[in-house]
Amino acid sequence: MAMISVRRMGLKRELPLELLYNVIDICAQNSSLNDLKALSLVSRSFNRQARKHIWGHIELPTKGAIRLDRDGRDFSFLVDALSTLPDISSHTKSLHLASHPPTVLYPFLRKLKFGRLQRVSIHGYDPRVPFAPSPASLARLARTNCDIRTLKLSNFRMDPIAFLDLVSQSTLHELRHCTLDVINTTFDDSWDDYLKHPSSEVLDDFIEQRTKTQNVARPSLTSLSMNRITNLPNAAFCSALFRHTLSLFNISSLQRLTLSISSYPPVPLRHFIEVIELCCLSVTSLTIHNWQDVIPSDSTLIAMFVNAIDVTFNVYDGASLDMVKYSMELLLEHLAALKSLKRVKFAVESFKEVNFLSQQIADVLAILCREVPGIEEFEVSIRSSDAEYYKCEQRFVWDRERCAMVCMTH
Repeated sequence: MAMISVRRMGLKRELPLELLYNVIDICAQNSSLNDLKALSLVSRSFNRQARKHIWGHIELPTKGAIRLDRDGRDFSFLVDALSTLPDISSHTKSLHLASHPPTVLYPFLRKLKFGRLQRVSIHGYDPRVPFAPSPASLARLARTNCDIRTLKLSNFRMDPIAFLDLVSQSTLHELRHCTLDVINTTFDDSWDDYLKHPSSEVLDDFIEQRTKTQNVARPSLTSLSMNRITNLPNAAFCSALFRHTLSLFNISSLQRLTLSISSYPPVPLRHFIEVIELCCLSVTSLTIHNWQDVIPSDSTLIAMFVNAIDVTFNVYDGASLDMVKYSMELLLEHLAALKSLKRVKFAVESFKEVNFLSQQIADVLAILCREVPGIEEFEVSIRSSDAEYYKCEQRFVWDRERCAMVCMTH
């Protein structure tokens, strides 16, 4: 990126500083990190604004530290360098923690201080792993950043009570967006005993301990995404998460809900029944992944979202085109019950030739559009994963005048 002195251009006298900052903000959205670094060298005023974006998001441990550790070399100088930067505490608003390798992550967490985090993502955490950060240290990190509004926890392996306590001790008062993605909290890592452990008595004790906490947090979520939370069908565990008046999260005013179902390991839609009952009247945007795995008796749950405006169903065709066609037909009568529905989208990932797939589903889509009242937008995007057609995508939209699905190839 070629840089010209701002002073030489006369911009410093003619353009307000806010406009120059807007230029940097636009560059941050459309340029690489190296471009931002070059932009920070233009002037002191450019440097201040560019550094907000350069250090706005951090991933720990750093890739450089992981490479050095893999080669058996010392990486402590990287930890020391980051810990002395004032930008970390003042500019970093987004943090991603990868728990592996724990021996590399631990020094960063011990020395770096964050104070303005708004988004936190933690991946692959298991407190039983040697040198893994303690749950108390992760909770302390959250407590010292009282403005966290977005939290993503993925691939966790913890005792269920320890998991609940970790979230409870984090006191996430301002949290609004939460993603729980593959949270294995079953007793002794077994997928078969989630209904037995933890017992209702143990969870009652957990709730009682929360009543003794002066700064108890029960944030009201506006968006929630869930995928494979092993203990969720346990009524007591689900109550501690969502239903109880002192549960971890309040979802009574939830607006956006994303659910992932699966045939193996078995995660049917009914696993989320208590969550659906608590938020179905407030949800306006619904997304369900792996819809091809839904069973007929569970598909009726869709009709509970009577105020849904946007619905999206992701379908992955790894077996047959008939399965894709059947899963779409299964929705017909249930979508018709959603009187507020405005926009419907199917995102299909197929291992078949795209043109052949579109022939199979065209009739079903046309019927669906005619049967559902009030539909303003209906879209089907199809992507082929076949080697010959890997990058081939098609997009179908409903043409009201022609009463037909129109193919728009990308």
